[in-house]
Amino acid sequence: LWSIVPNAFVEGYEQVAIDGQFSLDAQVKGVYSASPERMPAFSLNMAVRNGKVKYPDLPMAIADIQADLAIDSPQDKLDGMRIHLSKGDLTVGGDPFRTKMLLLTPISDPNLDLLVNGTIDLSKWAKAFPIPDVDEMSGRIVADVDVKARMSDMDAARYDQLNINGKVDVSNIRYNATDLPLVVVKEANAVFTPRNRQISKLNMTLGR
Repeated sequence: LWSIVPNAFVEGYEQVAIDGQFSLDAQVKGVYSASPERMPAFSLNMAVRNGKVKYPDLPMAIADIQADLAIDSPQDKLDGMRIHLSKGDLTVGGDPFRTKMLLLTPISDPNLDLLVNGTIDLSKWAKAFPIPDVDEMSGRIVADVDVKARMSDMDAARYDQLNINGKVDVSNIRYNATDLPLVVVKEANAVFTPRNRQISKLNMTLGR
């Protein structure tokens, strides 16, 4: 996968160990014009199979990366673009994290369909992802959430039009970043339905 990226874009990351299969297919057809504004039609299809990323200074790898991304912009306006992440999976420290996303009309009124399912153990993610300016990060987030929403409904506070289903459980969070107060969430539980958003527990403190 790393072998297809130009050297100018990997400077400083040469020691990152990357494995897996990567495929990319892209097509562009049309004319670009700044005035009047016109964009060529284009499409892009990308897939990753059995990917793995390991940073040299961190003890844990980002493993089992599986992804399918399709971007299709058939018109001369970007608002007609369709971005579809039909698979976005990875595993950190044995904890799977899965996501899917469909985004329509991204310029005029972003229309989002998002699915998130998995576990984020922040202490494990800190051992796999380089996260600058963070002194401490620990705790667990377990999420199973499906979101269907338009930006126009959010801007107009039409929250009854937001379709959110699922639940999020948070436990023993400690997050201490540079120039920010310490965040501690001992426990939090939230349940979402299309008609109701309920936080049944929230035990949280800011600062020491």
